[in-house]
Formats: sequence, C-alpha cells, structure tokens
Amino acid sequence: MSIPTDSIAVSSAQFLNDSEGNPLYVILPYADFLAMEAAIREEKSDKDYVPHEVACRVLVENCSALRSWREFLGKSTGEIAEKIGISETEYIQWEMLPRLPRRILREKVAAALGIRSEQLKF
Repeated sequence: MSIPTDSIAVSSAQFLNDSEGNPLYVILPYADFLAMEAAIREEKSDKDYVPHEVACRVLVENCSALRSWREFLGKSTGEIAEKIGISETEYIQWEMLPRLPRRILREKVAAALGIRSEQLKF
C-alpha cells in the first residue's frame, strides 16, 4: 500500500535515526497523521476489501460469505430478504449455499448489504 504524502508537509515530519543514521521512527503533527489515516481508509474503501472477521468466518468456520457479511453488518435475514424482494425462507436458503450461483443474485445481495458484489466472491 502506498502512503499518500501529497496532503502531508514532509518538512513537518521529524525522523529519529539509529546510531548509523538509519531511520527508525517518524514523528508527525497530529493533523498530518489524521489526514494520512483518512486517505488510507478512503483508499481501502475503493477496493474489494473484506474485513478480517468476515474472512475468518468464511475460511476457518466454513460459514457462507452471505451470512458472514450479514452478521458482521448487524442485519437480520428478514431485513435483507425484504430489500431483495424475496421471502426470508428463500434468503436463508441462499445463505446455506457455498456460493451464490449467479452474478445477478450476488449483485442484489451486495446492494442490500451495502457492499460491492466483488466482496462476496472469495
């Protein structure tokens, strides 16, 4: 990941070096740190980021991506089913599938969850 430096005045950073002159630490003004943190967060949101909690549920606990995302986001099965326009029973059946079979279904569920469809493909 590249660190965005265009919004940070490099001259305001202080470097702490070891005895051989190699950089060990960087001290930044707090406002610069916040700007950098916000830029990194924005960069992550543009990608197909999957939170660690969701990935672990899918990969370690063998939970479906649909269920993992839904529970991570604190939504109920009924809430998602209603947004998609299907019955809660049908949605629960989708959650039991290892993968959604069609792209159109993935896109509907992703929209209901408020994520990108690519975030369900893993």
